[in-house]
Amino acid sequence: MIESDAADPHAGAALAATLLCAAPYALGGVALAGLGGPGRDWLVARLTKELGGTGDNIVRLPPGTDIDAMLGGLDLVATLATGSPVAQPGLLARANDGVVVIPMAERLADDIVATLNAAIDCGEVTVQRDGIAEQYPSRFSIVAFDESLGDDESLTPSLVDRLALRIDAAALYPDRLARHWPSAKSLAAARTWQQTVTLTEEDRRTLCGLALAFGIGSTRALLQASAAARVHAAMAGRPHTDDFDVRIAAQAVFAHRIRQLPSDGQEQSAPPPEHQTDTEQTDNPSEQRQEELALDDEILAAVAAAVPEALLARLERSVNARNHGPHGRGNDSGQAGERGRPAGIRAYRRGRDHRLNVLATLRAAAPWQRLRGATDRLAIRSDDLRATRRLAPTRATTLFVVDASGSTAAARLAEVKGAIELLLAECYVRRDEVALIAFRGTEPECILSPTRSLARAKRELMALPGGGGTPLAGAVDMAAQLTGSLIRDGRRVLVVFLTDGRGNIGRDGTPGHGEAGAHGLAAAKDFAALGCAALVIDTGRRPRPACREFADAAGAEYLPLPYVDAGGVAGAVRRMDRARAA
Repeated sequence: MIESDAADPHAGAALAATLLCAAPYALGGVALAGLGGPGRDWLVARLTKELGGTGDNIVRLPPGTDIDAMLGGLDLVATLATGSPVAQPGLLARANDGVVVIPMAERLADDIVATLNAAIDCGEVTVQRDGIAEQYPSRFSIVAFDESLGDDESLTPSLVDRLALRIDAAALYPDRLARHWPSAKSLAAARTWQQTVTLTEEDRRTLCGLALAFGIGSTRALLQASAAARVHAAMAGRPHTDDFDVRIAAQAVFAHRIRQLPSDGQEQSAPPPEHQTDTEQTDNPSEQRQEELALDDEILAAVAAAVPEALLARLERSVNARNHGPHGRGNDSGQAGERGRPAGIRAYRRGRDHRLNVLATLRAAAPWQRLRGATDRLAIRSDDLRATRRLAPTRATTLFVVDASGSTAAARLAEVKGAIELLLAECYVRRDEVALIAFRGTEPECILSPTRSLARAKRELMALPGGGGTPLAGAVDMAAQLTGSLIRDGRRVLVVFLTDGRGNIGRDGTPGHGEAGAHGLAAAKDFAALGCAALVIDTGRRPRPACREFADAAGAEYLPLPYVDAGGVAGAVRRMDRARAA
């Protein structure tokens, strides 16, 4: 967030939006962080009005937009009518001299991001397929909605690098934004920055020094900051930039993408080797550059103060922390068959694809109709057939299978409830699902189907009773059935058994320690055939061979925790979950 003279976030947001309106192509665009609200809606309406002109070049990329729609291609109706390929511009060509609005930008597929980046870099769109070869001008700025929750989901770094600005729009109000919005005269003056303002050599060196101090290696960020400083100077009517322009530009462009804190970067600088001579030290261009780039402490502190809290926390945990892009499980994508969002077109595979993409098939066949001698009907061959390739997020589910029998209730049930409650809160933040199977008496019960509802899970946990027999075999069978259905649904599952491994109720519901133990091992072997990640936490007062034998049969990791509390159980499951995600 940009710091204004009044240190008002609304003034900073309005100033950031003004910078983009004055230099849309030099700054690339803005990421509006946070969920929707009146402030964000106001900013989007104002930006699209200033950047989109008549409105014909305001384009929205809704979730699921494919590359064909973005780039354009064959005009199917005109091609079939004329018998020869007729090109049709895509969304990016329509956005020329305008703006592209991207809802849920954190969920963009890599190929979509690559297409956007190529259009931004080249200023044009090239289409060469289906018998056509066209180039369309495509210069636009981007307004991206970043609705990610936490570190597990974020904008792709390559797209972030092209969006100079970031605004936390979650807590903004339209009336206060309008109060700080510049006048038409000031905005018109800002748009003359290229002709009227010069970036001084001293300010250029200051920006380079700031980028070096904060670990920003992107030259694109330097160019964006230079443009922002010149725009700010133009708004004030100055022919040259000064320290205030540099501070505003650095806060706008650098604050949300720093990779290290200045003090930490200085501490990590290695001393020169002992054998290096004084002359070599003096002639080292890197050291000379660092000495020449002297920074104003006030500017450095101002930029550091504008760093978002979440980014600052990551930097404090790891000095050289770098965000390499979406790596959480919410963004892991896999083949989804007929389910999931569209992710391009591929050749139809008989026996594997159940649904034909009719439009893509017609588009592939249309350019060849004249050569095939088609007159009153289409000539479609097998190599024209197309299907939609789909990708879906691989959702993660943690299934807890809890021993609530009499032997466990007396010693471990309270700790188990606490651990699950801790893990549920974390899973809610990561958008994971949690399910709970409890077994006591004569049969198990699925008391919580896969859900992200924190309130419902807490209610079920508080009402979980204890006491009775231990139908371990039946619980394993129920867990295997639920796990199999989740895996078939394309989910990644971690099953956590919290038990002492001593069942006394068989699969058929009859009591008896000997037969029930054999049934439990047999059920565990059937579960192991699923190949699912599993963890067995021994909840007995001391580790028992029976529980380890049960874990080995289930193909699960065994963890004896004779004196663990709720935090210890939660930590063990976290470690297993991270290993599974890796």
